[in-house]
Amino acid sequence: MKLTLWVIRCTNDSSAYDVRATTKKEAIRLLGELKEVGAADYEETVTRYTLEYENGFELMDATAGEGGWETLVVNEREYRISK
Repeated sequence: MKLTLWVIRCTNDSSAYDVRATTKKEAIRLLGELKEVGAADYEETVTRYTLEYENGFELMDATAGEGGWETLVVNEREYRISK
């Protein structure tokens, strides 16, 4: 199975605060909301990740374990956020 997600990394706090979304447009919209309330600093790029996993348990296990979902990445590409 494959899953595509878009991530904007938080630069001054835990990766728990990264913006994650199912589309690039949604990730940028969520970032805009965070900036309006003065939230943490974020990178100026949004990265598309494609994850590949056998079943739901493997996905859940990877997200809960050391290394996180990043252990399932098979493809990634960065895009600059235009202002």
